[in-house]
Amino acid sequence: IERALRGQSDEEPEKKEVLTLARFIDEIWWPTYPSGRGNRPTTIHEKEGHIRLHLKPALGQLLLTEVSAQKVTALFGDLRTLGHSRKGKPPQEGLKRRRREEEKIRTTRERNRKPRGLKDKSIRNIRTALSTILSSAVEWGYLAAMPRLPKVKVDDPQWEWYRAEEAKLLVAAVRDEWERALLLFPLATGARMGEQIAIRWGDVDWQSRMIHIRQSAPGGKEIAGTKSGRHRAVPLTPELVGALRAIEHRGEFVFVNEDGTRLRPGQ
Repeated sequence: IERALRGQSDEEPEKKEVLTLARFIDEIWWPTYPSGRGNRPTTIHEKEGHIRLHLKPALGQLLLTEVSAQKVTALFGDLRTLGHSRKGKPPQEGLKRRRREEEKIRTTRERNRKPRGLKDKSIRNIRTALSTILSSAVEWGYLAAMPRLPKVKVDDPQWEWYRAEEAKLLVAAVRDEWERALLLFPLATGARMGEQIAIRWGDVDWQSRMIHIRQSAPGGKEIAGTKSGRHRAVPLTPELVGALRAIEHRGEFVFVNEDGTRLRPGQ
């Protein structure tokens, strides 16, 4: 329709300027991505970090047509050894945090006597962010074809669960009813940290002995949907019912500080 209004035929597609990756992200992609796809706040925050810390410093000055498997492979190699791109500098607003992160990495390196890079799962997430950006560039006519990006294989994670006797010892070491409820809740429900922080008293069904996990506070920040985007109901054990009754209060959220504020991840 836009071409027709300008007097162009279907055989005369509009030629768009070839942009650098950084310019495409800043001017075209990022203004559309967060609000246009219904993404969760954690997903937006994660993509922003991948772009700011890794993709733009290493590949941002390249034209979209110059982003190749060879250059992306080199970036992934840097990330595996250094944990960040060798090119570019972090933006001013993240400088203090970056220095703290680098200090932690430096301390760990001195302790372990070996460099600490990003894990393959993190690198795969960065690859996914880049692939999403380039796919949009192809879809919107800024790139003729999708380049072949190197694949990142991630091994299945190995989990070490608390055994029943270990869980009992853990709960037996609590100092008060508050700590008992705080520990019993994830042990009995399997809730993630953010889900536990976001639990309200209205989610506790005393009559049917069920806990309804509908929302999460990822990173202890704003309330959003669960990671899977689904609501689930988990039976309450008699022990957890007693623990929750012991800390019952009139606030909205179950797990709060004395002043009524929600817990933070560090707590």
